[in-house]
Amino acid sequence: MRFARVCRPRVLLFACALVGLGALAWALRNLASGSYGSGPEPSPPEPRFVEATLAISNVTVVDVVAGRTKPNMTVAVRGERIVAVEPTGTVRVPDGAGVVDGTGQFLIPGLWDMHAHVAEEASAAEFLRYGVTGARHMFSLSAGVPDPKFASPPGAPRPRFVATSHMLDGTRTVIPFPLNFRVLRADTPEDARKQVRALKDLGVPFVKVYPMLPPEAYFAALAEAKAQGLPLVGHVPRGVTATRASAAGQYTIEHLDGVAAMCSPIEDRCAVRLRESVTAPNPDPHVHWKTELEALDAYDPAHAAAGFRVFVENGTWHAPTLVQTRGLTRLDDPKALDPELEKKLPALAKFLWVRKFEPDGVRLVNGRRWYTHQDLAQLRRLLDGEIKLVGRMHAAGVQLLAGTDTPSPLVPPGASLHDELELFVRAGLTPAEALRTATVNPAWCLKRIADLGAIEPGRYADLVLLTADPLADIRNTRAIGAVWVAGRKVPR
Repeated sequence: MRFARVCRPRVLLFACALVGLGALAWALRNLASGSYGSGPEPSPPEPRFVEATLAISNVTVVDVVAGRTKPNMTVAVRGERIVAVEPTGTVRVPDGAGVVDGTGQFLIPGLWDMHAHVAEEASAAEFLRYGVTGARHMFSLSAGVPDPKFASPPGAPRPRFVATSHMLDGTRTVIPFPLNFRVLRADTPEDARKQVRALKDLGVPFVKVYPMLPPEAYFAALAEAKAQGLPLVGHVPRGVTATRASAAGQYTIEHLDGVAAMCSPIEDRCAVRLRESVTAPNPDPHVHWKTELEALDAYDPAHAAAGFRVFVENGTWHAPTLVQTRGLTRLDDPKALDPELEKKLPALAKFLWVRKFEPDGVRLVNGRRWYTHQDLAQLRRLLDGEIKLVGRMHAAGVQLLAGTDTPSPLVPPGASLHDELELFVRAGLTPAEALRTATVNPAWCLKRIADLGAIEPGRYADLVLLTADPLADIRNTRAIGAVWVAGRKVPR
């Protein structure tokens, strides 16, 4: 009896173990075969209905912020804004919506040229042809071309413009007649404050300053612009250093003004030379870039690092416009432009770019400039130095914007923005980083991050469809299949 009492519990435990092992084996077998749990497979969820007027399906969305691609997505648009960005098959749109098959293609946000001069309506059309859906218009060469309002107007698609019709300079402005009637002038702090208030009354979104503004008038203009709630942007006036401009609150600096000097031990000497050129009886028209080249030759890493820190700490944006310098380096090349591109140039660009080739150099007939072959050789050296400088600025965390200064010589509207992106990559930026300078960076700079710069619900449907991956090669931003502004397709 004692033996039975001892063994019975062990037999029961053994039996339970066998049953448990059998059940586990059955579960594993059915799990492996895909038949675990009797009954049919659960059906996939129904696609979510999205009220939309346009859907781009099966497309690879380029996430410019993360620097990666999202394949097989559907981007749904209602009116002028994006309403959904989801995997294809998970959303459906009304039968009447326009559907674009984006198989094998890449979708990026519309590009921005953050330093342009919209000379005429033909310029706006060229911007769109090259996927440039927005531009910061820095000064009107002719009245009334860019609508200063941010919104894309109804009717035919048109780029968005953040535009000023006037700028502020000293009385010795070098802007020639008849363009200079749109230049407000000041030589004293009192006049500068008055002119900034006049610009405010004109409704401009920013105050642009030009190089001949005297330093004392410039700093008064900066203070008044702050008081009026207007960002001050543009050139660094001659006699003012880039670090002083940044520390005083200049929001964007164009064309690398003063940056090379800041990166050298001769910054003060450069500032004095440039200021003296303002009152010189026969100033050298090339003194600005020649001074910059001398400073680049004296580049010092310690001075550069200190200056870059000032830019980063103050949140100063820079639009280097490398392509503007590159245009000058090609003046002596009769074949510098693609003939097909040249046919589509706006009339003003054709007028300003008329060149006369002479044995000693080249003359811009209507631009009142003469460049010797030695000048052009120095300008090529300047471009190489500026490219290296931009790479160093980027590595230090300085905020960059893609801009062109079109229609500067041989800088065509629209197409030249892609040249600027290529020059940024040559400077050391990755394709994703270069792409940000024309998409999300402008959105941050313009304080429109909720509207621009990325393909996300709620943003404007300013979109460019590419036939090749721009993150693999920045030159693929030229492979444009379609462009939309505010959800409206641009005729091509």
